[in-house]
Amino acid sequence: MDPVNCFEQEQTDYSKYDELVSALQLSALEIAILNCYMNGMVQSEVCAELGIGRGTINHRKASIRQRYYNLYGAF
Repeated sequence: MDPVNCFEQEQTDYSKYDELVSALQLSALEIAILNCYMNGMVQSEVCAELGIGRGTINHRKASIRQRYYNLYGAF
Protein backbone atom coordinates (compact mmCIF):
# COMPACT_ATOMS: atom_id res chain seq x y z
CA MET A 1 0.00 0.00 0.00
CA ASP A 2 1.22 3.44 -0.86
CA PRO A 3 1.97 5.23 2.45
CA VAL A 4 1.11 8.60 0.93
CA ASN A 5 -2.43 7.56 -0.02
CA CYS A 6 -3.22 5.07 2.76
CA PHE A 7 -5.55 7.50 4.55
CA GLU A 8 -7.36 8.74 1.47
CA GLN A 9 -10.72 7.16 0.77
CA GLU A 10 -11.98 6.54 -2.72
CA GLN A 11 -14.84 8.82 -3.64
CA THR A 12 -17.84 7.16 -5.25
CA ASP A 13 -18.92 8.77 -8.50
CA TYR A 14 -22.65 9.52 -8.38
CA SER A 15 -22.79 11.44 -11.66
CA LYS A 16 -24.80 8.74 -13.47
CA TYR A 17 -27.35 8.64 -10.64
CA ASP A 18 -27.59 12.43 -10.68
CA GLU A 19 -28.16 12.43 -14.46
CA LEU A 20 -30.84 9.75 -14.18
CA VAL A 21 -32.70 11.56 -11.39
CA SER A 22 -32.47 14.82 -13.32
CA ALA A 23 -33.87 13.19 -16.47
CA LEU A 24 -36.82 11.76 -14.54
CA GLN A 25 -37.85 15.27 -13.41
CA LEU A 26 -38.96 14.10 -9.97
CA SER A 27 -40.67 16.25 -7.37
CA ALA A 28 -38.90 17.05 -4.11
CA LEU A 29 -40.94 14.40 -2.28
CA GLU A 30 -40.16 11.76 -4.91
CA ILE A 31 -36.45 12.56 -4.67
CA ALA A 32 -36.61 12.30 -0.88
CA ILE A 33 -38.35 8.92 -1.10
CA LEU A 34 -35.89 7.65 -3.70
CA ASN A 35 -32.92 8.80 -1.61
CA CYS A 36 -34.30 7.01 1.44
CA TYR A 37 -34.57 3.76 -0.48
CA MET A 38 -31.15 4.25 -2.07
CA ASN A 39 -29.77 4.55 1.48
CA GLY A 40 -31.19 1.13 2.34
CA MET A 41 -34.24 2.17 4.33
CA VAL A 42 -37.37 0.02 4.47
CA GLN A 43 -40.87 1.40 4.11
CA SER A 44 -41.50 1.88 7.84
CA GLU A 45 -38.25 3.85 8.14
CA VAL A 46 -39.18 6.02 5.14
CA CYS A 47 -42.59 6.71 6.74
CA ALA A 48 -40.94 7.78 9.97
CA GLU A 49 -38.19 9.79 8.28
CA LEU A 50 -40.47 11.78 5.99
CA GLY A 51 -43.61 11.81 8.13
CA ILE A 52 -45.85 10.44 5.38
CA GLY A 53 -48.09 7.40 5.08
CA ARG A 54 -47.54 4.11 3.29
CA GLY A 55 -50.12 4.96 0.64
CA THR A 56 -48.27 8.12 -0.34
CA ILE A 57 -44.99 6.24 -0.51
CA ASN A 58 -46.48 3.46 -2.65
CA HIS A 59 -48.12 5.98 -4.98
CA ARG A 60 -44.90 7.97 -5.40
CA LYS A 61 -42.81 4.82 -5.93
CA ALA A 62 -45.22 3.75 -8.68
CA SER A 63 -44.93 7.20 -10.24
CA ILE A 64 -41.11 7.04 -10.17
CA ARG A 65 -41.17 3.53 -11.65
CA GLN A 66 -43.56 4.59 -14.44
CA ARG A 67 -41.43 7.61 -15.36
CA TYR A 68 -38.37 5.37 -15.49
CA TYR A 69 -40.13 2.85 -17.75
CA ASN A 70 -41.39 5.62 -20.03
CA LEU A 71 -37.93 7.12 -20.36
CA TYR A 72 -35.70 4.03 -20.42
CA GLY A 73 -38.01 1.04 -20.93
CA ALA A 74 -38.19 -2.02 -18.70
CA PHE A 75 -34.97 -3.25 -17.12
